Amino acid sequence: MPRLYRMLMWLIAAIAGLALIVALGGLRGVVGAQAGAIGAVSFGASMGLAAIIGLLGAREGRSQRSQSEAGTLHMMLLIQLTPRDDATLEQISRSRGGGPAANTARDILAGRKACGTGAQPEASRDR
Repeated sequence: MPRLYRMLMWLIAAIAGLALIVALGGLRGVVGAQAGAIGAVSFGASMGLAAIIGLLGAREGRSQRSQSEAGTLHMMLLIQLTPRDDATLEQISRSRGGGPAANTARDILAGRKACGTGAQPEASRDR
């Protein structure tokens, strides 16, 4: 969960704790009944808001992890596919549709075309 969401969630949870103390004080007669009722409503609203912020933060964290994992997969595929010759990369890019391997093969071919290097020599494949 990103830091901002976590910080907001705990801040609102702390406010909910204070509201709970006021609500309990209203039940025991330490504060007025109206203040206790306001405290109870504030407690419920604060806990609901903290839960929503926590869920949003969890979603954002999952999204960030997913993007990071996709980048790692792309790098691993680049390492595996770079030594391949152009014909093999063309075959991979056509045969696998739009998957990660096909996209990576297209990226490698586009990079080679932009640099004008063409197919990798046999010696570089052995490394």
